[in-house]
Amino acid sequence: MNRTLVRISVALVAGVTMVNAAHAYSLTGVVRDFKMYGTTGGHPDFERYLGSQKGLVKDQLGADGLPVYSGINNTVVTNATTFNQWFRNSSYSTASYYTIDMKNIGNGVYSYSNSNFFPVDGQGYGNQGKSHNYAFSYQVNSTFGYEKAKNHSLTFTGDDDVFIYINGKLAIDLGGVHGAQSQTVKLNDIAASFGLVDGQNYTMNVFFAERHTTQSNFRMDTTLQLQTAPIPVPEPTSMVAIGLGLTGFVARRRKKA
Repeated sequence: MNRTLVRISVALVAGVTMVNAAHAYSLTGVVRDFKMYGTTGGHPDFERYLGSQKGLVKDQLGADGLPVYSGINNTVVTNATTFNQWFRNSSYSTASYYTIDMKNIGNGVYSYSNSNFFPVDGQGYGNQGKSHNYAFSYQVNSTFGYEKAKNHSLTFTGDDDVFIYINGKLAIDLGGVHGAQSQTVKLNDIAASFGLVDGQNYTMNVFFAERHTTQSNFRMDTTLQLQTAPIPVPEPTSMVAIGLGLTGFVARRRKKA
């Protein structure tokens, strides 16, 4: 399985992502590249379906920290087996790392905005005859400190599927194959039901899938100061170095403003 390997460095202070003047902080996640449906080795869910569909995933992350397919009657996913391959290593995908820079845009808001989000153009299985590599998923794990007085908010705009979990619970659901859609969540509004306690640290997990050859939008605006959390990748051995405490990722990346 072809993979883009990255260099990993440990931050001087555990849990702190190194920054520079160009951005406020960085987040590093895993991109999985797929072949399109209809090609040899193509994945059944990529470049096959159209339509928005909320409720594809259960409200709680699974024991492995990944979304759980709900089994809902829908026309945008083949079945639970194919969905489970989106964010897991399998014979259908190759994996690499990709870093986004969250810029300070004022008023305490950090933002990453890319209306042409194609992190693996020319990589993995390639563009498959298209202008971009349109068949991939992206996962970012992070942590943050919840401060009630700051009235934290999170807005995501994206296509196609977007599932964001806070403290393991589904906070943003933009499932399906669709144009850019947006959803906002205010943490104080969900604190009680999500088990958020003022002054405590929690997880935020972003799961994104690009599955159709028209566009790829990825925008996240938040008042949270997020820190990359490692994503366990069980294979191959060259990736075992992604262990607990290694948070200062330095990735070979192709960043876009």
